[in-house]
Amino acid sequence: MRRTCGVLVVLGLVAVAGQVGADEGVRAVGLVHRYGIEVDLKRYPQSDPKETIRSVIKATQAGQIDYMLAHLISPSQVDQKFRGDTQALKALAAKATPAKSKQMVDALKQQLQQGAWTIRETTAYARASGVPDLSLEKIGDHWFMHNTPTKRPTR
Repeated sequence: MRRTCGVLVVLGLVAVAGQVGADEGVRAVGLVHRYGIEVDLKRYPQSDPKETIRSVIKATQAGQIDYMLAHLISPSQVDQKFRGDTQALKALAAKATPAKSKQMVDALKQQLQQGAWTIRETTAYARASGVPDLSLEKIGDHWFMHNTPTKRPTR
């Protein structure tokens, strides 16, 4: 049985959605200002699945778990977990440990380097030996990692 990937490895959580703002693709789906955190597409770009994973890695290494949850993880999954409760999101983000963050970063780096990627119009999947599977979704012009990966289609 394959393990699941995402923030679950780091935090054991689920979920992200939004308001209004700067970038057209983000504005169109209301993901500019979430959970009290403004999106930063220059620092954490999300124009393709692998770029989004690199942004998740960068945010995690910078200790910006709250940003990752608010803007890089699937909005529907984050909102399902936090229901707009900024304090709950920040409290959970504060519980991230260096060891678990490193474990997640290492698994994501392995997916980038060795993963078998399937990238479709609005979904992406990666599978690499020895690490949890990975899935992402595209909303507007931007990609978001699933905390709990969705099943890879058989075709």
